[in-house]
Amino acid sequence: MLAPIGMSDLARLKYDHFREETRRRVEALSDGRIGYLHIQAMNQTSLEGFQGDLYAAATDKDGLIIDVRNNGGGHTTDRILTSIMAGEHAYTLPVGADPEATGHYPQDRLDAPRYTLPINMLANEKSYSNAEILAHAFSTLDRGNLVGQQTYGGVISTNSHTLIDGATVRRPFRGWFLPDGTDMEHNGAMPDILVEQTPEDEVAGRDRQLERAVEDLLTQLDAKQ
Repeated sequence: MLAPIGMSDLARLKYDHFREETRRRVEALSDGRIGYLHIQAMNQTSLEGFQGDLYAAATDKDGLIIDVRNNGGGHTTDRILTSIMAGEHAYTLPVGADPEATGHYPQDRLDAPRYTLPINMLANEKSYSNAEILAHAFSTLDRGNLVGQQTYGGVISTNSHTLIDGATVRRPFRGWFLPDGTDMEHNGAMPDILVEQTPEDEVAGRDRQLERAVEDLLTQLDAKQ
């Protein structure tokens, strides 16, 4: 028996399928060494999903791929950076434990889950607004390699105004700039590794950008050994 569903439910199922299939691809491509997380939007719901899934995705992995392709933006860049930019300043060791073992800093003292191992980030021409700010920050702060295509270049702050007839309009009120003065509007984040994803790749079910991101991160990990 088939039960019809609405478009929003279908979109959610398609997204869940994409995320799980991509995670499995990373698992296979890296021989289990690299974890994978996709951030769907820069909003509270996606932030909570990122924070909730971070440790599960990264447990027993040597590195992590964070994917912000096809992300429409929002406002959570700095809260995500809190998790991936905080360095280790101490470690703990329980009384009587092996002194050669390294304990973990008490998790109840962190405001957000923290990840310090190597990361590559994926972005593309359909990464917009706050997702672009995150991609720019990832490169500016030299957290890892940005892989994919240059982001859209649509970074600007707007606010909403209600008109007397009940309609609303959005008005720009703030620009965003890199530390060197570059305006993020019309200047999308440029990947360290440019990889085109073609329609033929889509039809064939191949993700060249993901493959390259995993390959490069494995190279980084092997170089550290």
